[in-house]
Amino acid sequence: MTSHQEWFRELREPERPDYVKTGDDTTHLIWHIGNVPFGKEGKQTYIKNVLHVPTITKNLVLVGQIVEQGMQVRFNQGGCFVVKES
Repeated sequence: MTSHQEWFRELREPERPDYVKTGDDTTHLIWHIGNVPFGKEGKQTYIKNVLHVPTITKNLVLVGQIVEQGMQVRFNQGGCFVVKES
C-alpha cells in the first residue's frame, strides 16, 4: 500500500469503493489497484495488486502477499531482502 501513484504500472480502479484502516484508527479510501515494479535494472519484477491510497503517509508491505506471489522475504542483520525464487 502506498500513496505514490507514479510507482504503478497497469493501474485500475477498484470494482467498488473500499477502505483500509491504519494503526492510528483512521480510515482511508483505496483509489486504485495495480502493479509496482521493484528490483535492479534489468532484473525487475512486480508486486501485484498493490493498493494506491493517497492519504497514507507510510508505505506498507504485506510479507504474506509477497510470498503468495512466488517470492521470498529474508531478514538478517543487514536488513530485509525480497528474492524472486526463479
